Amino acid sequence: MNKQLLNIKVEIADKLYRLQVSPEDEEFVREAASQIKQKMKELKGEYMASEKQDYLAMVCLLTCVDLLKQERQQTEENKQLENKLNQLDSILSDFLKEKD
Repeated sequence: MNKQLLNIKVEIADKLYRLQVSPEDEEFVREAASQIKQKMKELKGEYMASEKQDYLAMVCLLTCVDLLKQERQQTEENKQLENKLNQLDSILSDFLKEKD
């Protein structure tokens, strides 16, 4: 069954983009466009660039850096959780062996 797609418009760097998105993704797409707009505004206050493309490139770079940091943190948290689960499994296994 094909999902119904929504036709939406989002503005990025003063340019309107028409997109087809699933209803589940609409909120995320709109929020992403809003965050891009906000980050560009922040960068314009900090840096002097000659073109909007320069700001878009910086937004992309900063967003990727944030994602990579989050991925690394999530990987570390997953490792810690796996270690704790292994410790718990070992404790439970030892307990069950003692019961036999």
